Amino acid sequence: MKRAAYACFLLLGFSLSAVSASYFPNEYFPLARGNTWTYRGLTKWTLPSGEVESAILTLKMEVLDTWQSGQIFAALIKGFPSEYAWYEPGQERTFHLIIRTENKHFYLFHDEQAETIFREIRETPDQRAYLAKLFSPESLFLIAPLTDGKIYGNDGKIRQDQRYCWRVKKDPKRNSQAFILRMDTLPDRTEISFVPGLGIYSYIYIHSGTVAETRLYLIDIERPNATQSRP
Repeated sequence: MKRAAYACFLLLGFSLSAVSASYFPNEYFPLARGNTWTYRGLTKWTLPSGEVESAILTLKMEVLDTWQSGQIFAALIKGFPSEYAWYEPGQERTFHLIIRTENKHFYLFHDEQAETIFREIRETPDQRAYLAKLFSPESLFLIAPLTDGKIYGNDGKIRQDQRYCWRVKKDPKRNSQAFILRMDTLPDRTEISFVPGLGIYSYIYIHSGTVAETRLYLIDIERPNATQSRP
């Protein structure tokens, strides 16, 4: 499917089944080098004076490089929707790292740590031992396959209020393949719409104190190295 057709489907709200896993059955989160996702939406931030400003912003997420050893896979990314959670005018995109393990757990790291891990994981002779020291419930971003009602990221300890963990449910606004990943903490809420085979479809962050908010939605996707065809 051509890039323009992708954008048309997404902008006009057509069924996501047309652009999801049916075209990429072996890629739960397609993180091939060169893939890009472009998001746009309303972002609000608070100035030092206390004044709140807002704007429609665009963010590009792109896979710069990848590495794989056996079933362990890592993708170095520039730009990620969470960067606009606490947006500051003029800020530059930063680096992020997604690591997929053999049991299809996806761990997410940010900024300088992302660059450091990506460099060191290729140099260390024992990647499993190295990663075991890094992985934590806090860095666990995604468990594939997603299922309705799944809870993770809490080290197996579920609070009565179900805060500080990822809760998964079907996305009623999309199609049957879309899921909402939601995490609530005392000060904020993060909500991600994820479509297997496509990736992050939307990202919402709302802080309940000082105004910091973003609502980003996928408007375009590019997969320059994709060679798949319709089934």
